[in-house]
Amino acid sequence: MIKQQYLNNFLSMPFILKLMVIVGFLSPLLAVSNVIAGEVVFGQLVKLKYGAAESLTELLWVLILVLPAFLSSYLFIIKYKYSRAIYILSWFISSLSPLVLFSTREHVDVFLQSFYFSVFLGVCFFGYLFFSKQAKSYFE
Repeated sequence: MIKQQYLNNFLSMPFILKLMVIVGFLSPLLAVSNVIAGEVVFGQLVKLKYGAAESLTELLWVLILVLPAFLSSYLFIIKYKYSRAIYILSWFISSLSPLVLFSTREHVDVFLQSFYFSVFLGVCFFGYLFFSKQAKSYFE
């Protein structure tokens, strides 16, 4: 049965790869919950929170930009040939998704701090996915 094979694929993954898949599957939920809540930046007007969506359109754009991370997690489970590259690309697209929010464009310096950290994590993920013996053997 195909579904049993997917479960076996997930269970045979290395632990870090499992965590990456879980985060990918949860990424739409995490993004939407963060965009709804936002956060207050020191010296900022309380009515405009950094990273908060002002409209449903902004919220939907963030959700659309995060969906590739969700899909790439599924591609990991089915062992698609290019799933590692798609995951890295979707990570960077997700990292840029806050730019569709007006409140983020107001505080670009705060966005850049988190973006630099996201780029660092993306490079770490790249290194793990393409140079780790465990990850390579899973995709073979």
